[in-house]
Amino acid sequence: MVMNAKAKDLGGLLRTSLNEDDCVIPKRLAEYIIQVQTPLKQFHVRSDSDGPSEPFDSGTDGPVYIQLHGYDKHYDYHTCSGWYLLKQHLKAGRHYAVSVLGPDVGPVKQIDLHNPTDDDWFAGTVLVKRFTPEGSDGKDPMHSDAWAEFKVNKWLVSPDHSEESVVRTATPHFVASDGREIAPSHKALLKAL
Repeated sequence: MVMNAKAKDLGGLLRTSLNEDDCVIPKRLAEYIIQVQTPLKQFHVRSDSDGPSEPFDSGTDGPVYIQLHGYDKHYDYHTCSGWYLLKQHLKAGRHYAVSVLGPDVGPVKQIDLHNPTDDDWFAGTVLVKRFTPEGSDGKDPMHSDAWAEFKVNKWLVSPDHSEESVVRTATPHFVASDGREIAPSHKALLKAL
């Protein structure tokens, strides 16, 4: 979890300032499944004015990080998680899924993506699902939100455009025969989890 030295404890919440926005990092935990899609795109650019064009694709060899944002009605604060590593080396045309345990930001309303390397990455769609215990004792069955879909469809280019904030978009969803809710373009990913 990333926090700066100015973070202060607010009785169950950690308040910190990230990117000039006040953000609260809750101490209660939730599990998230995060799915990311890198479209299959290939581009050609000239290496110099006289040379031939060189192909490159939408993937990246570097790490890509994500931060989740929500809103806590009880405390009336914008909530956020720390930065999670999505994956090192995202290939073009592939879908990836990670499961992380972290601060419960509430229903995810926004994501921030970060590509810290000079290897550009074209981010497609990101899906996030949050799982929380229904009971306060943590022994009850897990409750989950609907998939939150974030259509990024932008290049994350370091250093000038290495970060991108995306607000939640509408999410179509289906329910599998076993009762699991799944996003239509990511059915195969859940079989692997």
